[in-house]
Amino acid sequence: GEGGGEGGGGEGGGDGGGDEGGDVGGGDVGGTHAHAVPARPAPTKPATARRISVVTFASDANSVFCDTVFTAALQGLDVTVLGIGKPYQGNYQKLTAARAHLTTLDPDRLVLFVDAYDVLFAANEVDILERYASLHVPPGRVVFGAESGCFPDWMAPFGRSFCEGRFPKAGGEYRYINSGCWMGSAAAAFALLTDLAAYTPGRGVDDQQVVSHYYVRAASSQFVLDRNATLIQSMHLVSEKDVTVDAQAPRNGSSSVTNKRTRSHPVLLHFNGGSKPLHVRYRQSILQAAGSGCSNIAAQAWVTSGDGRRLALKDLCPAFVCPTKG
Repeated sequence: GEGGGEGGGGEGGGDGGGDEGGDVGGGDVGGTHAHAVPARPAPTKPATARRISVVTFASDANSVFCDTVFTAALQGLDVTVLGIGKPYQGNYQKLTAARAHLTTLDPDRLVLFVDAYDVLFAANEVDILERYASLHVPPGRVVFGAESGCFPDWMAPFGRSFCEGRFPKAGGEYRYINSGCWMGSAAAAFALLTDLAAYTPGRGVDDQQVVSHYYVRAASSQFVLDRNATLIQSMHLVSEKDVTVDAQAPRNGSSSVTNKRTRSHPVLLHFNGGSKPLHVRYRQSILQAAGSGCSNIAAQAWVTSGDGRRLALKDLCPAFVCPTKG
């Protein structure tokens, strides 16, 4: 989800827990087009110790993809890249590919999915887990980034009334859901993505539209919004004065990002919608804040393809250049 319309409504993320409101009515994506929902795998006993599976979808290893995976590698995170080298058919591939990948994981495994072409990591796994835990995500739910723009509906016919009237008005800085980054157990994510697949009329529909319309139907039972950017900071319609990066202070893996409005330290920056021009400036600061290991990571790091192959970043991203201090 690239998020972010031109008009009102919000684009950000939140600290709050699972207070996303009840069944407030449906969008117009699903309905009579929905097909039967496949059977879900049986849940297992909760794991006592869980690490994160970081997953993205990318058909092409371009420069902004390299920024995403390099900032993850600098934080010691291993990334699984689905779809690499395969033909791009539309954003909805992210949902279907992620759903298929989830069947290969333990149901209790925590999964962090991020967009491949507009995300920067600002903290390590420990910090990510702490932020996720602080959101108190109920079992069976998945936490999504939130934002200030109601995309793609705001500019559609009757879109403003849909956005203002149908989305829950729970507290927090950011009101609207963004599909680009989410986190939850493999079992909860599989259940949600299965329902989303049944809800869409076909491959041509954008994942952001599918997720946002389904959200207004099932907000209380399957979603949590990060309304105060505790974990995920969506950047569209966000001022650089409000979200800053301290590139000088070493944080030992903790986030170098501060949202001054929510007083949070999000661990992911998602440059959705109209925030793409900000990416290069924040990239410089994020890479500097990660410390002096950029060159070593560039030479030694790797990602895992969806079929299990190890792919060296120096081969995928031969033109990647670490920033210099200053």
